[in-house]
Amino acid sequence: QKESGEIITINTESGLASDKVRTTLNLSDGSYAAATGAGVNIISENEVLEVLDAQKGVKNSEILCLAQRSDGTLLMGSDGDGIYAYKDGSVTRYSRADGLSSEVVMRLVADPSNEDAFFIVTSNRIEYMEKDGTIYTLEKFPCADNFDIIFDSDDNAWILSGVGIYVVPLDTLLDEESELEVTFFDASGGLPCTATANSHSCASSDDILYIAGSIGVISVNMKDVIEEKA
Repeated sequence: QKESGEIITINTESGLASDKVRTTLNLSDGSYAAATGAGVNIISENEVLEVLDAQKGVKNSEILCLAQRSDGTLLMGSDGDGIYAYKDGSVTRYSRADGLSSEVVMRLVADPSNEDAFFIVTSNRIEYMEKDGTIYTLEKFPCADNFDIIFDSDDNAWILSGVGIYVVPLDTLLDEESELEVTFFDASGGLPCTATANSHSCASSDDILYIAGSIGVISVNMKDVIEEKA
């Protein structure tokens, strides 16, 4: 949108690979990435600068999620071909051979306690990617049908799944030696519905969780709920 209020449309007529856009991400250099059904578009000042597609090494152009490391590396979670990492014109692929349990990658979520490390939500497990690209599965976590992870200000991970919400302290989620501390919420605890698959939920700075659900947007005061359970 221009300062005048005029809305600018960027589509195939102006160079976009496809008009079907799933998600966007603001990048550290001021440009942004737009994941379409035909590849990821890098856009700056309303112009498409580059398209990351099969010719560039992104063989599965259906990208479900985007994230960025502090060094500018763009991470792309695909619908069946794992994770692509793009930097300086080169694409690296992470697959089952590198530790993924599934190559359908639904979400990449930055670890608030470890810069450039990410939680990976796949179609059947939750994985963790270290800064060096090492990937391993969080074997202790009990649910396979997960959609998203959101952190509150006390470093609790709110894991939105197809059966309800799991709340797990970040340190016990990552520590394979300690017992997993889990608080679970579903319909029996007052949750009106579960999150919608492939949707994007969010949390405010004052710990209000807004869940994109099947009957509308559900708001949860994360701090109050945890205190009531304590």
